[in-house]
Amino acid sequence: GDVGKPVCHLYAGLFAGFFSTMVERQLNCIEIQCYSMGESYCKFLLGSKDRIDAAAFWLNEGASASEIAQKLRSGQGVAKA
Repeated sequence: GDVGKPVCHLYAGLFAGFFSTMVERQLNCIEIQCYSMGESYCKFLLGSKDRIDAAAFWLNEGASASEIAQKLRSGQGVAKA
């Protein structure tokens, strides 16, 4: 049902574990769009802890999946090495 927030945490964990093993580096994953939010499909973001933490913050602030993707493409909220 439409609960207004992502609920597929198990899948996010599975994706993080699977792809971390595949690329042999630590990756994190968050669901940024979910069927339970009234969307037509679920969308996950996979990346470094900094990127996922930034995405989680924006998601909690009410940003959409496309807004989060745009912010990450522009480098907002991500520490530069």
